[in-house]
Amino acid sequence: MTPIVLLPRRFEAGEHTTDHQMATARWLEGKPGVFIAWDENDLAAQIQAAEGWVGTDAGLDPYAPKDFRDRLKAQITDWSQG
Repeated sequence: MTPIVLLPRRFEAGEHTTDHQMATARWLEGKPGVFIAWDENDLAAQIQAAEGWVGTDAGLDPYAPKDFRDRLKAQITDWSQG
C-alpha cells in the first residue's frame, strides 16, 4: 500500500465552493497510510511522515524516481518556507 498526503482546499480561503474536501479529510484522518496537511505549513512534515511510513508496502511508490521525489520535496519545502 502506498501512502498518500492530502492538502484539502478550504471554502473559507476561497479555494473551493464548499468544505467537502475538509469533511473528506476529517473522515480519512487516522486511516493507515493517509497523511493530512491541514495547511501549507504542515505539508513538508506530512510528506516526510509518509516517506517513513511502514505499511504493507513501506515508503513511496517505487515507480516514482528518487531524483523526482527529491526535487518535489525541495520545491515544496521552499514553497512552504515562503
